Amino acid sequence: DATRIECLAQLHRALKQAGLDARRAACRWDELVRRCLLLEDLEEQMFPSAVELAAVWQGTWARTLCQWHLVRSCWHGSTLLWLGTLRPRALRVIGGLCGVLSAVIVLGQLTMFSSGWSLSLLSLLFQRDHGFGCTQALCILPLAYMVCTAYWSVFRLKIA
Repeated sequence: DATRIECLAQLHRALKQAGLDARRAACRWDELVRRCLLLEDLEEQMFPSAVELAAVWQGTWARTLCQWHLVRSCWHGSTLLWLGTLRPRALRVIGGLCGVLSAVIVLGQLTMFSSGWSLSLLSLLFQRDHGFGCTQALCILPLAYMVCTAYWSVFRLKIA
């Protein structure tokens, strides 16, 4: 009888995990379908983005601006340029900068409690007095980066 209860408990855990996986896959599937439809419409030059912009904007000036062929073709060209050429390069550059900033922060944390020497590259910025505004700007960059990276997974977390 105990083996039967253990078997039912294992089946229940497997069923819960399968339900979570199915929910996650359905969410990702909808996003992939939406992205594919956008790319297909861009390739066929259907300009759904300009139409959506015109529908979202309530003003008559913006609505008439989005109805012009020149504006729609510029929007289409800029979207294709961004998705085809600029986006992968921009993401690589941003990824490299994030990696460098992470390495700088980790190096600083490794020797934080050492009184003799420091590997922190950020401490080199604060050896001289730069004034209040510049010091605040220099502090905001690593702090904002740490906040964004620390809470990114929390914001993306989906609790079932």
